[in-house]
Amino acid sequence: MKTIVLVILFFIINSFAVFSQNYYEQNQFALTSPGAMKYGLYGLNNPAVLAHVESPDLLFTWSDQNGKWSSLNNWGLFAAFPHISFSVLNQKAAGDAITDYKLSFGFGDPSLSIGLGYGWSAGSISAFNRSDIFTLGTLIRPNRYLSFGLIGNILTSADNEGIVEGAIRPFGNEFISLFGDYVFRNDKSEELNIWSAGAAIEAVPGIRITGRYFENKVFNVGIARSFGRAGIYSGVNFNENGKHQYNVYGIRIGAFDRNPFTGFSKNNSYLEMNLLGGVKYQRFRLFDNSNTLINLLNQIDGAMEDESVSGIAINISGMSVYREMLWELREKLKEFKLTGKHVIIYFDRTGIDGYHLASVADKIIMDPSGMLLLEGYLMGRQYYSGTLDKIGLGFTELRYFKYKSASETYSRTSMSEADEEQWQAIIDDNYELVKSSICTSRNISSGEFEKFVNEDALFLADDALKSRLVDTLGRWDLVKDIIKQLEGEEKNFSGAGSLNKNLLTDDN
Repeated sequence: MKTIVLVILFFIINSFAVFSQNYYEQNQFALTSPGAMKYGLYGLNNPAVLAHVESPDLLFTWSDQNGKWSSLNNWGLFAAFPHISFSVLNQKAAGDAITDYKLSFGFGDPSLSIGLGYGWSAGSISAFNRSDIFTLGTLIRPNRYLSFGLIGNILTSADNEGIVEGAIRPFGNEFISLFGDYVFRNDKSEELNIWSAGAAIEAVPGIRITGRYFENKVFNVGIARSFGRAGIYSGVNFNENGKHQYNVYGIRIGAFDRNPFTGFSKNNSYLEMNLLGGVKYQRFRLFDNSNTLINLLNQIDGAMEDESVSGIAINISGMSVYREMLWELREKLKEFKLTGKHVIIYFDRTGIDGYHLASVADKIIMDPSGMLLLEGYLMGRQYYSGTLDKIGLGFTELRYFKYKSASETYSRTSMSEADEEQWQAIIDDNYELVKSSICTSRNISSGEFEKFVNEDALFLADDALKSRLVDTLGRWDLVKDIIKQLEGEEKNFSGAGSLNKNLLTDDN
């Protein structure tokens, strides 16, 4: 990825000239530079921003520059999807008309992305002096305070330009964004802008006020208003004498955005999490929808921050997860509960590790036909020395330290005293951690827990309920009713995709 960015940088720096439809003319409907707010014009100006688009979005814009606001002599349509966009710009002037099309692609991650776009035109091409255009772009966001972009516009007529754009968020959030861009070209005629600078302020969620000043002393101010999955914006452009020139308008629909109404839907839902199957540290690049530890932790963080979420309902039936991951999930759920929100966990069959996770819940629900096994911990190793002897292979162990026992598998027929000591220490630590956590969470004594493990071990549903290991019995489809009893009102289930943290990207 870094190599590709360097190649783009080299190409941009070595392609500064002038072409007919310059950067600012292409972006007449944009209130800020591409990387400063939301998704710019969805890849028209910097295709690298498409790497940040996570759901379909549609934007229609128009201006009254060449007539009345209702005449639609100058309009644009931008359709964006994750990693890809298609835009159409239509312009009429002096009896001629031109339609510009552009297909753009963007890839990468939140900190570094690249993009490629290709544009072509139809209509009065000679009158508007159009040419096919290739756009290369990159967007670097090393942290929540800084955004930096590089753009190269390469025309088939060999007239090119390069653009550097950047934005700073002094507070690390959307409250204020300071932005600017600079165009490199050989022809610096007075009628062409070389740079612009401005600010975007969002004091109220979803209401953004912008101002932008250009090198030739023209400027614009704008306001954008979001209603969640729809929004509108308007901008007013002034000439160098401060007189009104024209207005731009925009209507957006599709992707979720911050809005003033977000805070009104408080505590009306539960995040539903299903841990069926395994949990990985990292997915395969393609065709892998497995849960990953970081995604699960991020979901809990998102539910913690989302005012519309009052709790989490987790189904751990069929879960197969390393105990180290379960410990991390449990610690994150403990942090979640400190906010006053609730955790409900359901299972049908589980062992001591699964129950350790479940014990953090405010309510544990067990399937009526389920089973709980508190089996304790046992660890062992396989030894192949006898097998090697039988097939005539010898093995010599070079051992320099007491507890370096990796080779014992091939050199011994049983565990050495040192290896037994260290394995026992691991078992004891795991057991004491689980016992302490379960006893504290479930308010049972250490002696009771020892009895559960050493004498009972296996619990059917009724036995688990009598022993206060679970709070109630029921199927997963009755969990909503149990939550209603706990909360005093009915709660909806929502998926991780509906969390504000996931609906809103870092660009918003």
